[in-house]
Amino acid sequence: FSPFVQTGFGDGNKSLGLAIVIAMLITPYFGFEIVPNMVEEGKFPIKKMNRAIIGCVVTCGALYVLYFFALTGMADWNTLTGGGTSAPFVSLDQMKVVVGTGAGGTAWLWLFSIGVVLFPIAASILGFWLSSVRMLYAAGRQNFLPKVFAKTNKHHQPIVPNILILALSIIAIITMNYSNFLATFFALMAFCVAVCYTIICTASIRTALKHPEWERPYKIPGGMFMRVLALLISIVWVIAIVASVAVFVATNSAINATHDVTPVAMAIKPSAEMVARGKELASYRGCRDCHGEDLAGREVANAMPVMILAGPNITPGGVVKDYTLEDWARSIRHGVKPDGRSVRFMPSYEWTELSHEDLA
Repeated sequence: FSPFVQTGFGDGNKSLGLAIVIAMLITPYFGFEIVPNMVEEGKFPIKKMNRAIIGCVVTCGALYVLYFFALTGMADWNTLTGGGTSAPFVSLDQMKVVVGTGAGGTAWLWLFSIGVVLFPIAASILGFWLSSVRMLYAAGRQNFLPKVFAKTNKHHQPIVPNILILALSIIAIITMNYSNFLATFFALMAFCVAVCYTIICTASIRTALKHPEWERPYKIPGGMFMRVLALLISIVWVIAIVASVAVFVATNSAINATHDVTPVAMAIKPSAEMVARGKELASYRGCRDCHGEDLAGREVANAMPVMILAGPNITPGGVVKDYTLEDWARSIRHGVKPDGRSVRFMPSYEWTELSHEDLA
């Protein structure tokens, strides 16, 4: 906890960093809508449901605050995000540095790691699973789905809804792309919520027009105007999500596309004149602008939480330490990495016409 809050976000703007962290804290609360379902599955009297909800929010909120303040004391933003790469388990690696690798520290890390894995799994199974099954069961009872969805076993658990959710879960586990799982999950969740809101708003407008005589214990402020406004917002939301996903898929496809490039073979005989020429080219060709004066890397642009644009370390000890002459030629002249993928944001088109001597 010392220093209590480290700088390092953006230009060291501590207030901006804390504001964005607070905004991001809304994410852990997405699952609190499952609390009423859990209460109904348990033995709580319904009149005490508000206590269960408030208790969960307060307890989890206190734990979240403690955990995130502890993280800010352990390391700066760059460390906790893996240099902007969002590398997994960075917080656990940093905890290892803080608590040490002795017997006590190792035992704590094992307990913490197991808890980090098991608690979300348990929450997902007991929460989202039960709520999904409950909705399918209710739809079966209300004739929105076939009656088979409303059949239960001797333990009063819906049979078909549980089997369906199990099958969908297994399919998702087998087919999901773990590299962009979270992005896919949130995009799908946002899309489903937007579609549900659109359907609800449409149904509300249709019901109000078709049955104005029905008694409505809950009245919408603004009446029909608010219904139409909500519908328009929902439609825009759906279109925006679909467009965002389309851009993401297209961009991701372009980023991961591979190119088969065979560079011209080169033979280099180092000399003082060649080193001097290389320094000159690195200066006026813009290499130092992105990779730093010593080419050991630098942060070019920081637009968090959207992105951090940084030129990597291209000295012999950096990301290019295993590059061959052909790899260098392919990267500089064609903008293609050794694995065939494009070198992002590198203006290789400006160096396509470099002579073999200048390239060397």
